[in-house]
Amino acid sequence: MKVGTKSVIGGAHCFLLHPFFVAWGWARLFGFPRDVRLWFAFALHDIGYVVCGDMDGPSGERHVLLGARIMGWLFGPAWEDECLRHSRYWSRRIGLPISRLCLADKLAFALTPSWLYLPMAGWTGELQEYMVRSRERQAGDHGFTVEEERLVRSEVPEDWLRGLQSYTLRWVERHRDKWTAFGGVTVEASMYPQMKLKHYDCADCGIPCKTTSPNAERCRKCAKLRQGRQSREYQQKMLARKRAARKQTDVERGAAA
Repeated sequence: MKVGTKSVIGGAHCFLLHPFFVAWGWARLFGFPRDVRLWFAFALHDIGYVVCGDMDGPSGERHVLLGARIMGWLFGPAWEDECLRHSRYWSRRIGLPISRLCLADKLAFALTPSWLYLPMAGWTGELQEYMVRSRERQAGDHGFTVEEERLVRSEVPEDWLRGLQSYTLRWVERHRDKWTAFGGVTVEASMYPQMKLKHYDCADCGIPCKTTSPNAERCRKCAKLRQGRQSREYQQKMLARKRAARKQTDVERGAAA
């Protein structure tokens, strides 16, 4: 069984526990997650690890893709983007800032108690990889304090975890002042309350709606109807073009005969 599969089943990214720690992190940073789509994001953002043979290597670095694609299929490109940018590595790769989900995800790691995290990560075999990788990254990162550096270099898992969680907490605190919301809009910390929940009237039916997406214009029912209408119109246009092309071909053949 791949280490990523084991991580999702009962390791550091356990599908029964990790989403709730991410929700806890989100609540501490942005308020209680009332939008049901956020809970889907909490559950799906790391699902890609299930096919990964490593956690922080070439395979693990692409784990964001599967969950992001599922979120995009379910809720649209804005949610796909939110999940893609929950990874600091992937955000750097595509040249975009991290998302709010990234901050909640990192805070979730810092909130997980050692008595739970260490046995789970040890069982899957990912703990040793994390310890080695964190030392490699620490060598080029000047954000560690002297005490955190000493702890992260330790061979004792409890000390290593304490040092990395301390660093992660400070990292989240340093980066919580700015993040990019749906659509790539940079949002200042003073705008958190406005971004938690947006109230608006549907552009088609006029009923009151609420969402965390700043780009929403229609209620879910009207949005689906509009999407279906646009799809039918597109299909009709394509059919009309095919008929016109077929008719033109018949005319040309008749003229040649």
